[in-house]
Amino acid sequence: MPFRFLRDPFFQFSVALFLTNILLLKRYLPPNPITHSYLTDLLCLPVWVPFMLWVIRCLKLRDNAPPRPLEILLPWVFWSVMFEVVLPGSPLLGGFAKGDPLDVAVYGVGGLLGFLIWRAWYRAPGTLKLRA
Repeated sequence: MPFRFLRDPFFQFSVALFLTNILLLKRYLPPNPITHSYLTDLLCLPVWVPFMLWVIRCLKLRDNAPPRPLEILLPWVFWSVMFEVVLPGSPLLGGFAKGDPLDVAVYGVGGLLGFLIWRAWYRAPGTLKLRA
């Protein structure tokens, strides 16, 4: 089954949860690490990888296959370096951004979760074997 990019159910769920967190949970729930830090990090790759792949597909540089491991690994490395090393050390945003190694792990968990869900969802029909 071809990857649905911006119409992918997991992408749409992730975007909805991301917006709910930003617009409602962070505003109306007492501060806690889950909603104020790690939920957006967890959703980072499930939100941005399909969008990135859709742009690449629009440029006719990619087929309709589900995200491949390298297409998740490279954004994970980029986000980790950019948001946890470069920006916290920059004079422009250093006062606002703090590097957190746990963020890197949470980005990775979100990417792995997305990869596993997409792999299962877009598996060729008849290839999923269930034990009785």
